[in-house]
Order: sequence, then structure tokens, then C-alpha cells
Amino acid sequence: MIEGGGEIIFSAFDAGLVDELSLYVGSLLIGGRDAPTLADGEGFVDDFPELTLDDIDRFDDGVVLNYTVGD
Repeated sequence: MIEGGGEIIFSAFDAGLVDELSLYVGSLLIGGRDAPTLADGEGFVDDFPELTLDDIDRFDDGVVLNYTVGD
């Protein structure tokens, strides 16, 4: 399990260390030009991780999206 900011998450994806991703989408919008993203750092430009949605769980006013990460 990895809990961290966008650069740590990007680094883990880039190194091929992620096999599952759980993402909480809540009922509050936070953003702006300089807002962090899920995968900061260098970002994905040519080679994108493939995600397969496995399950959706409702949690309070949001949902948890559970993905399998593939090649």
C-alpha cells in the first residue's frame, strides 16, 4: 500500500510497482491551475497505465473506484 502525494504515486506507477488502484471521489471540488493531481511529477505523455474498473463502492457522499492496473 502506498499513501503519498502525486509525485510518489507517479514514481510508483512509472516503476511498475502498482497492481491495484483505489480512488475515492468525494462530493467536494478542489482545483485550480496549480492544484496537485493524482500523478504529478513528469506525468504520462506517451505511455499510459491501463486501468480496468473492477468495483465501485459507495462511501458516504462519494464512491471508491477500484481498478486493476495492467500492461
